[in-house]
Amino acid sequence: MKNRGKIKRQKTYWVLLGVLLIILVAIVSFAQTDESIEDGLDIRDVEGISVLWEHGMPYFTRFLTTDHPRLDLSGVWKFQLDPENCGVRERWFDPDLDDTDWFDHPVPGSWNAQRPEWLDYVGTGWYRTRFTVARSFSSRFNRLVLDGVSFSGYVYLNGRFIGSHSGGFSQWCLDVTDTLNYGGENVLAIRVDNQRYYDTVPPLVHNGMTLGWWPYGGINRRVEIESSPWTTICKLAVDTDYTGKIHGTGVLYCRGSKGTIANIRVRLTDLPGNKMAKLLNSQCYVRGGEMKAFRFEDKLEGIKPWSPTHPENRYRLEINVITPDGSEHQSLEIGFRQFEFRDLAAYFNDKQFFIRGVNRHEDDPKTGQVQSDARIAEDMALLHGMHANFVRTSHYPNDPRWLDACDREGILLLEEIPLYQAGWGVRSLSATTGNRLYKEAARQLIEMIERDRNHPSVVMWSIGNECLTPYPSVRQLYKRLYSMSKRFDPRRPVTFAIFIAPYPLSPTLDISADIADVISVNEYYGWYFNKPEQIGGLLDAVHRKWPDRPVIVSEFGAGSVKGLSGDKLYPGGLGSRRDYSEAYQAYLYEVQLKYIIKKPFVVGTMPWVFADFREEKAPNKPIPNMDLKGLVTYHREKKKAYDVVAAAYERIEQKYGQ
Repeated sequence: MKNRGKIKRQKTYWVLLGVLLIILVAIVSFAQTDESIEDGLDIRDVEGISVLWEHGMPYFTRFLTTDHPRLDLSGVWKFQLDPENCGVRERWFDPDLDDTDWFDHPVPGSWNAQRPEWLDYVGTGWYRTRFTVARSFSSRFNRLVLDGVSFSGYVYLNGRFIGSHSGGFSQWCLDVTDTLNYGGENVLAIRVDNQRYYDTVPPLVHNGMTLGWWPYGGINRRVEIESSPWTTICKLAVDTDYTGKIHGTGVLYCRGSKGTIANIRVRLTDLPGNKMAKLLNSQCYVRGGEMKAFRFEDKLEGIKPWSPTHPENRYRLEINVITPDGSEHQSLEIGFRQFEFRDLAAYFNDKQFFIRGVNRHEDDPKTGQVQSDARIAEDMALLHGMHANFVRTSHYPNDPRWLDACDREGILLLEEIPLYQAGWGVRSLSATTGNRLYKEAARQLIEMIERDRNHPSVVMWSIGNECLTPYPSVRQLYKRLYSMSKRFDPRRPVTFAIFIAPYPLSPTLDISADIADVISVNEYYGWYFNKPEQIGGLLDAVHRKWPDRPVIVSEFGAGSVKGLSGDKLYPGGLGSRRDYSEAYQAYLYEVQLKYIIKKPFVVGTMPWVFADFREEKAPNKPIPNMDLKGLVTYHREKKKAYDVVAAAYERIEQKYGQ
């Protein structure tokens, strides 16, 4: 009788929530986002090619190799927390500041992982370092290149503020040509803030609500000075297919005040360096301070397609730019491959394909957000061990070194921006109706695409996770982001994860899922609500509403602790109790995978989550402040569910052959 009472209370709660949602949808319908709002982004058209302009220059493509001189600023920096936010007022950026009593802090590094008392710190912190730049860098175009400054960074060089950036998972650059002290000492100070607001990405949903992962603050990826000729490549976008077709668009940027003639040469080699094709040999004139486009296209014979089973089939695209003021040689590793959805199925290189995926957070027990080479290698081995062929980079662009590894190892990627649960609060909902949240999300989306689009492993983009899709303003937000994604990359499919509520609430209320090329469903039947075996009915309901879209189950799972039995249940909210035993987690995956795989319109699954990770303000779990839904533990010990998923994925692999 007690269980019936709990179930009745839970049903009443969800019915009342559904009624409230319907009322709010009706109200918000009168406050939809005006499509005429300007993007607020500086996107420039260069002979039909879109280029993001920020910090007074174009956004730069990431190359795998370059002959540009680089000064690596990694190492031990000085660090100080700034809980009173007094650093600017007290001029902590001043070159003459005595920072000898500041803490030593590795860069890359997350401050939350440095000292136990800093683990929960959310606020601002300051990083300082001193370095010398060789005189040979002078009379060249010099950029400070940063990545993974979470969540926002404000940069001072030699006492001068030179720029800022929000979004903790992107690469960004600042022009330091006129600010560096060549041949002498330089002082770099970066004020980092890991706080969220209603119109930032990731957004604050409502006051006091935690993020879905640990809000690591710090400089979590590389920092370097890159020195190039005055005229350099700022953008290179390469598209291929498995038949040998290649199409490239590029943009040159002249940083100098005077124009110049540039000779552009593009060629393709295999990895040992044997020449395969000359793709471009042309000359153009680039005006001072402006950009110039170039293009190449060909259909090559004898190309070996890249695939999860043949990731060794990569090619080196080399590009040389020669001007009177200097030359540069840079390269990418590309793969000839094609990923698409058609007729409610996924196809890779024209063969039907099933996504054997998993969600993965960048969270290391020792280093936090920072990913070591050893962490990347161990996680990759575990993915291969479970017969996975796909990873969703939940919920943000990953370290580029992880993407490089996926290229080498044949793991496909769905890369996502951290537009996380927008609309789940009154002020958060209000932010979705304005332009500032869209501008932040769109800029981070473009940065992700421009940094990572040349990776053969990256096959899809995600423009958000679990935003409240019954709202017209959220639909409009997604619609605009979808259009922006297609503007910068027309070929890759675009999706976003919709959250499934229990009983009749979803997908009945959702008005946004049809925007995506494939519907991604986050469902937790058998954990937060309902029973595992009811997943079949839910998926049928999704298909009935959107019969022309394939479906990915982008999150599902249950928590567990290795070695824990089911003798004790733990609080789960709304009066529920949850079983964190390994046995129950394994049972849930056995049941759900059996139902999911049978659905002909389902093209993939992505268990939540690959490994346990830190989670804010979750004290009542068997291991406090941890998301315990991992198939492996925080320290990468396999749980029983890992073997269940591995067995299911091996059967699917045998069926599809890739």
